[in-house]
Amino acid sequence: MSQGAGDLRKSGRLELHIPVRVRCKETDGTEWAELTHLIDVTQLGAAFTLEHPIAAGRILHLSLPLPWRLRQYDHSEELYRIYALVRWIRPA
Repeated sequence: MSQGAGDLRKSGRLELHIPVRVRCKETDGTEWAELTHLIDVTQLGAAFTLEHPIAAGRILHLSLPLPWRLRQYDHSEELYRIYALVRWIRPA
């Protein structure tokens, strides 16, 4: 794990390239899903890229085979399913 000089996270990032299925329900009621891969994770967050435009504050549903040591619950399930709040974005 590494933590850069400008990184304010309490724990370092772990590079972890695993698949993640992202689902989103937009304000207008439309829904979309996309398969992508994690770039890195901490116990409280994850970084990944999306083809769909997204804004900070959006709620996403993630499904991924996250290692049990990084989970908050469902340690024995094959897939970790969690709702996530988008806190930060970096446009491509």
